[in-house]
Amino acid sequence: MACEETEEASIHCHDAERSASAPPFTESEPLDWRRAHEALSQLAAARGTLDWQEGRWLLYALRAGAHLHLGYGSFAEYIERILGYKPRWTNERLHVAEALEELPELSQCLRDATLSWSAVRELVRVATRENEGEWITASNNRSVRQIEELVSGHKPGDRPDDPVNQDGRRHVLRFEATGDVVATWREAVAKIRRSVDGPLEDNDVLLLMARHILGGPADSGRSNYQIAMTVCGECGRGWQQGRGELVEVGAEVVEMAACDSQHIGSVENAQPPTHVGNDAQASDPAPRAQQDIPPKIRRQVMRRDGGRCVVQGCRPSQERARAP
Repeated sequence: MACEETEEASIHCHDAERSASAPPFTESEPLDWRRAHEALSQLAAARGTLDWQEGRWLLYALRAGAHLHLGYGSFAEYIERILGYKPRWTNERLHVAEALEELPELSQCLRDATLSWSAVRELVRVATRENEGEWITASNNRSVRQIEELVSGHKPGDRPDDPVNQDGRRHVLRFEATGDVVATWREAVAKIRRSVDGPLEDNDVLLLMARHILGGPADSGRSNYQIAMTVCGECGRGWQQGRGELVEVGAEVVEMAACDSQHIGSVENAQPPTHVGNDAQASDPAPRAQQDIPPKIRRQVMRRDGGRCVVQGCRPSQERARAP
């Protein structure tokens, strides 16, 4: 780490600090949006430089064993004391800084603030020295949320235009709750795990809870709740609607929906079924919902198979037959 690099970064940050001083909220001076935008832009540039500089010093301190010389039990404890970072955040900072040592173009983007630290954090998940330029180009003019979607479903070494693997895509749900809610939640999870054969992942526990809340009439011959799903007729990719937002789902979810669901706007004998919004249905009146498997057949199959799907790997196969 060269001293002149650190000095240059510090001067740049101090200049931005002076020009982005606190605005005068007084009645005598009108608010100036241009000044606000300029100040925020300068702060963003300074923050990028600071993030780049901080990551390099974090790695340096870790490798030098600063926490050991100062008597701390761990590096995470040391950083929490001086920077206030939780261990998870410290690990993420270290991971990004270490990855940038092998990714000079992304490192320069962070230093120049052409990409934010949050964007760089997503890109280092897939970028290599051979493809980092392609990922940087693909990220131009995209928000962090859009970059997350661009990266999601890819593995290290993939390029932005490589096919997305939906089976490996995961979303994060994070909640804060009081003690009584946590205790009740744990009891509910334990009850669900006791009610099924074999182990359940957290993903399956959440799905079963959601299905229970969304469940409609307890008629074994019909689907007990509805979802809105858009399916591409050419590639077969599917997006399920959740509170107004489309979330891409895996191929097995699309297959399950096509197998055992009610369809609105489907065309007879269409493979795959067409959906609401297709040109073929544009001039037709809204059709009635129809179920691929007739209710009578579905009830017979459910009784035969003990109220659950017998296809290996199908999530409903993990549910026990519910007692009335």
